[in-house]
Amino acid sequence: MQRSSHRAAFGTMIVLVEQLMLTLDGTIVNVALPSIGTGLDPSSLSWIVNAYTLASVLQSDFVS
Repeated sequence: MQRSSHRAAFGTMIVLVEQLMLTLDGTIVNVALPSIGTGLDPSSLSWIVNAYTLASVLQSDFVS
C-alpha cells in the first residue's frame, strides 16, 4: 500500500512541475512580446501567444 502511495505522490509532483514550466513559458512569452512585435502588426501578437501556448501544451502531452 505504501508503494502505491509513493507512486501517486511522485506522479502528482511530475504533473505540478510540468504545469509550473508551462506557466513560466507563457510568462516569458508575454514579457518578450514587445520585442517580438516590433516588426509585426499588433493584431498578430495574440496569434503568437496562442500558437506558442498550443505548441507547448501539445509537446508536453506527447512527451509525458
